[in-house]
Amino acid sequence: MGSKLLCRIVPLLAPALAPSLASWLAPLLATLLVVGCAISPLKTSWRSPEYAGPTFKKVLVVGISEDQANRRVFEDVFVSRLGARGIEAIPGYRYLSEASRPDMDVLKKAVREAGADAVVTTRLIRLEEETRVYSTPGYMRVTPGGPYVYGPYHWAYHWPYRWPYTFYNYYGSVFTYYQPTVVQYQVATIETSLFEAGNGSLVWAGTTQFFDPDDVKELSEQLADAVIANLGEAGLLLLPKP
Repeated sequence: MGSKLLCRIVPLLAPALAPSLASWLAPLLATLLVVGCAISPLKTSWRSPEYAGPTFKKVLVVGISEDQANRRVFEDVFVSRLGARGIEAIPGYRYLSEASRPDMDVLKKAVREAGADAVVTTRLIRLEEETRVYSTPGYMRVTPGGPYVYGPYHWAYHWPYRWPYTFYNYYGSVFTYYQPTVVQYQVATIETSLFEAGNGSLVWAGTTQFFDPDDVKELSEQLADAVIANLGEAGLLLLPKP
């Protein structure tokens, strides 16, 4: 079941759940609403109006991170995603030392040795803790002389106690309550930039957001797919037609 379908179904299901079931599923439903409903992680993008050059053919991918293991995973994934779309790409760790921050001469040498006509860089710019409170509706029917019955099908259990079932004995005997559910999660904001290798000018920039980013490989795949698609739409990469 796709995330788009889940996002449409979840709000419709919540009011029909019995309180006991709703309270059990509330964290899951809230998580789906926060995480599963994000169609694309790309939030903002900008393309230089001054760039009128051709599409880029060979890209050097550089992940800016102090965690070298995560950097290598990201660069390899991004290179693989570009290669799958016919774009030649090289991971930055082949040319840039992991020991220290490279200076301008080292960067220029890396680009020259890689033979790249563009450089893609990615860095984490913000990691925030977010808290959201959701109210899960439940229904309780109170029948004088009878049991407490929960859920939308209380009429099936109610009829022996107050029959016939009419508006007059129904109104006032049903009330709705809302049980708050607190969901805490992390939001990572990542900046990706595309530079022209020749003069080093910024050609494209975009930001992406991810919720509870704990899988570097999965995050890298989603980020690469979103960025590559936008670069194709911006006329900066020549991508095969779907």
